[in-house]
Amino acid sequence: MADDRNDVEMDAPQPTRDQPSIYDRLNDRERVTTSEARNGMLVVAALISAATFAAGINPPGGVWQEDDQKNTPPKHFSGKSVLATNSEVYYQVFYFLNAAAFSSANLVIGYLVHKFPYYVEIWGAMFCMSGTYGISTSAVSPHDFNDKIIWFAIAVPYILRGTVEVWKKLHWLVAHGPVPLPGPGGFAASC
Repeated sequence: MADDRNDVEMDAPQPTRDQPSIYDRLNDRERVTTSEARNGMLVVAALISAATFAAGINPPGGVWQEDDQKNTPPKHFSGKSVLATNSEVYYQVFYFLNAAAFSSANLVIGYLVHKFPYYVEIWGAMFCMSGTYGISTSAVSPHDFNDKIIWFAIAVPYILRGTVEVWKKLHWLVAHGPVPLPGPGGFAASC
């Protein structure tokens, strides 16, 4: 039996110098240039941002078209989410994940357009779009819905990214030691 297994292993095609490995094919630097990768990521992030924005203002199940005329629970109002009335837990989970995805996509867009022409205007537009997302989702949420969930979910990707950046800087400081301050007067004397 052991001999049969060795025969099978030996029969498997072995990569040759002419045939690149899977790792080499996935990491082919000539196949994807930096600008192509950036453009591709920008398109994907923009699509995610657009899709999550649309899902935020038009939640699954839609919105109620008219007020509930009966006084029996669960009471609903026109323009408010059907999902929130039927399942508050699912609604909260949906909005948290949707807002986090929206905010993450905007964060990626912000990083990809950094130092490009009009990047400050793009960041301003994304900031405003995040605000309109939060306000729009609050408008379709029931009156008793905790809007802090949406605002927290919008902030989560930024908090995580900031934490990663601080961690990288601390790791660099541990590896390289503190940066010496210029001269006896500090920064003011060096200016």
